[in-house]
Amino acid sequence: FIAVSVCSSEVILTIACLNAAIAIHRGLLRSVLRQPMYFFEVRPAGRIISRFSKDLSDLDIDLPFNCYEVVESGLIVSLKNT
Repeated sequence: FIAVSVCSSEVILTIACLNAAIAIHRGLLRSVLRQPMYFFEVRPAGRIISRFSKDLSDLDIDLPFNCYEVVESGLIVSLKNT
């Protein structure tokens, strides 16, 4: 029972992280694409692409770890209060 519970919680956490990453990716892309032309004229394309890819890379690396930490901390707090 415990193994099934742990596996299902990991699957649910993974799905939640993927959904969050997709929503944030869409928001970032929408935000960049809706900028006025002046934004692209004064900034080199390489700088925009570099910043965008770095932000997405950080998000893809840090988001799953942070989600796991939140769940783990919540479980520790809830178990200590019982």
